[in-house]
Amino acid sequence: MIDHHPLFTVATVTYNSSKWVRQAIESILASSFTDFELIISDDCSTDDTWDIIKQYKDPRINAWRNEHNLGEYPNRNRVLH
Repeated sequence: MIDHHPLFTVATVTYNSSKWVRQAIESILASSFTDFELIISDDCSTDDTWDIIKQYKDPRINAWRNEHNLGEYPNRNRVLH
């Protein structure tokens, strides 16, 4: 079996972003280009950001929630790693 590697990756971090996260995800998914992956690292949001992210079942989305808040730059480093 050959693993498929998407042509490009969109990496994003979230923290208490419920006001904007749906719009950001929908914008990426609406692209006419489909050979991508979207990686989302939620930094232990205390609002409903993570609940919104979990609603998306698109196989191109790889999302996780940190067990504790790492802070912006450590979270960015994690999503890029």
